Amino acid sequence: MNLRQFLHHLTRPTRPNLLFLALIFTTSLILFLVLCRPSFPSSFPSSPPSSLSSSPPPHTSSPSPSPDFPSLHMLLPTDNTTTHDYGAFPATCPWLHHALQNRAHYAQLHNYTLHAADLALYPEYLTSPQWAKIAALHAALTAAPPDDAEWIWMLDSDAIIMTPSVPIHRLLTPAGMREHVIPNATVRFGGWPHHPEHRVRAALTAPAPINPASIDLVISQDTNGLNTGSVLIRRSAYMSAFVDLWRDPYFVRAGFTFNEQDALAHLLIAHPAAAARVGVVEQRLLNAYPFPDEEAKWRVGDLLVHFAGCREATAGQAKGVCDRIFRDYWMHRGRVREPGW
Repeated sequence: MNLRQFLHHLTRPTRPNLLFLALIFTTSLILFLVLCRPSFPSSFPSSPPSSLSSSPPPHTSSPSPSPDFPSLHMLLPTDNTTTHDYGAFPATCPWLHHALQNRAHYAQLHNYTLHAADLALYPEYLTSPQWAKIAALHAALTAAPPDDAEWIWMLDSDAIIMTPSVPIHRLLTPAGMREHVIPNATVRFGGWPHHPEHRVRAALTAPAPINPASIDLVISQDTNGLNTGSVLIRRSAYMSAFVDLWRDPYFVRAGFTFNEQDALAHLLIAHPAAAARVGVVEQRLLNAYPFPDEEAKWRVGDLLVHFAGCREATAGQAKGVCDRIFRDYWMHRGRVREPGW
């Protein structure tokens, strides 16, 4: 049988030949898939990051922000040299260490960026860490955080994010602002009055109806007035200039009772146009406390609990009270599980 006859024999439409051709086709397809398989990047992790378990509990899962949600950068003020509200506390209750882990998990869960600012790097630190915090905020506003974030959330290290499934960026949407910002909220001077207007005048914040596009700062108040332990700031040229004015050396040296918080109240009282760009929300929404004030006390489902001034307000053995309360909240927080916690 010559070559022509052999080929003619193979191509005859008999059932055995069809099976033979099918076998050749299948073998060729397998060889192609093995030898020419797609090449995937070798950088894909073979296991989850060590800071997270393989799968978070269902109640902590949250969808990543869509293009309809504003992007956000988290700013964590840190003080590695003292044991005050931003400090590296004793090993018995390492608040700052816990804060770094707590913020990193929350940022990863919601695709936020995060920066821990060392307050000792700023000249204002010599006056107080509270003023250095405002300097760090100004640096974050002008340094173009990763992903060109639209908002910065500055949250003190003596706070615990208790319900990580709640995304803070929902508050910053137009619908979130219209629902939660209090129209014409009254802001008064919290500390000892330095000027006559501090006694009699008050600022009225964002007017009704709420225009989300005109709000550049979102904050809450406690019994002492504005509290900057948890505050949201829109990244813009206006807010960069405003925060630069806020940290003016005159204010830093003025000796306000509540430092940067009184200075902010002064600016809003003295400049109604600036006050109109501030959105005040209910305290528990942004800055709940562990203390017995029913309007401010943290409840299950609230985003965070803030131990504002707890360690500074106590002395000696009383400091251990704050540590015990902090540990209790820490152990009962919702979280993305990780080994060893």
